[in-house]
Amino acid sequence: MSSSFATALAAAVALGGGDRAAAILARVGGRDGEDARRALAELGDASPAELAAIAASLRAPRPAGLDDVHPEWLGAPPEDPRLRASRDPAVRAWVDRTIAGALVAMPAGEVGRLTTPVDLARARPDWLALRLERLGLRQLAHATSGAERVELAALAARLGFLRGKAYVEAIAKVRELGDGAAARLGPRRAAQSRCDGVALARDRLGFFTIGARAIAPHVATAGGDLAQQLAQRLPRAPGRRALDELRAWAHEPLASAPSWAEILAPS
Repeated sequence: MSSSFATALAAAVALGGGDRAAAILARVGGRDGEDARRALAELGDASPAELAAIAASLRAPRPAGLDDVHPEWLGAPPEDPRLRASRDPAVRAWVDRTIAGALVAMPAGEVGRLTTPVDLARARPDWLALRLERLGLRQLAHATSGAERVELAALAARLGFLRGKAYVEAIAKVRELGDGAAARLGPRRAAQSRCDGVALARDRLGFFTIGARAIAPHVATAGGDLAQQLAQRLPRAPGRRALDELRAWAHEPLASAPSWAEILAPS
């Protein structure tokens, strides 16, 4: 399933370009073009009326499920009280777009049990942030578990007392997995790649970043707006970081990622 942006672009080109839609989108480069071409294929033989309905739903000024978006993602309302109080539909639509026009719709309903990656978009924000943090910690432990004791001690010291202690405990748990570590945590080389370039000693979102990279293949496989929905559940700073990492690592093979069981219970 394609994202809202890709679907909207494909629907707009299909409405305006008709039989030339595929040729027009073939000239759009980068990931946007690739996603829009996939979305056009998904639209299939949709009629002009169906395309217009899709486009209208995707340009709604206030996306569905706005209460499930962290408030930090909402734009500032206009300062003019006359605009805020206006009942004019056009003005109300403009105000709504100012506040929430860049957001995607959130999935409806609460989730009792997480069974697929799509369910992550309905998980509690604190749970989601903690999972990514712990998953990143376990990935770091997996990546470095073969190092000498003195090297592990040096890294633990750079992480600080609490994070260093958690890292040492994670190393012990990873080593307990033995030959089963790769099946649960992914190949060690992939974990090392995810840890590369993260300033763990200085970046308070370091573990979180690695965790976001680790789930990226699962999120990409689910498709749609899942990456942005996950980001919108979190405060803006970690949410923005998660979204950047999910997009950057989306093309990693699913076989390189930790298992779904590890994502749910990495501690």
